Amino acid sequence: MKMKNIISTVIISCVASSVGFSAHAIIDAVNSSQKVFVDNREVTIEAYNIAGSNYYKLRDLGDTLGFSVDYDERSNSVMINTDKKTETTKPHYTAPDGTVYYPGDIYVDEYGTTYRVDNDGDLVTQAPDKSRPPKTPEPKPGGFTSGK
Repeated sequence: MKMKNIISTVIISCVASSVGFSAHAIIDAVNSSQKVFVDNREVTIEAYNIAGSNYYKLRDLGDTLGFSVDYDERSNSVMINTDKKTETTKPHYTAPDGTVYYPGDIYVDEYGTTYRVDNDGDLVTQAPDKSRPPKTPEPKPGGFTSGK
């Protein structure tokens, strides 16, 4: 029931937000930097900020929240089914903590190694960022120093 309320809220928000826009207006859409959490876990999902509101692709929400989205061309209808989980057709990488990363996303493992997810959903090691100096370990209290 909770999932249906979330879906209803998302759909109503999208429809209500779009009512004020003219069909001929030019609207700037920029990638949103808003973080999204599902069950207290951050998820990576593409979002767009348009006039101060965030917009998500319904299929991406379905992949993330576990519902399916289909389109019936004959009746020109979007079909949302909360009883079956969508098979993710988009290539992705799932981290050990369950976070899903899509092509172009950056993933940093527990050792601090940075990866980019390629178009097949595989991890590709990123070159170290030369603009930031490497971290040097701080001396431990009571440690030995060179006596020269």
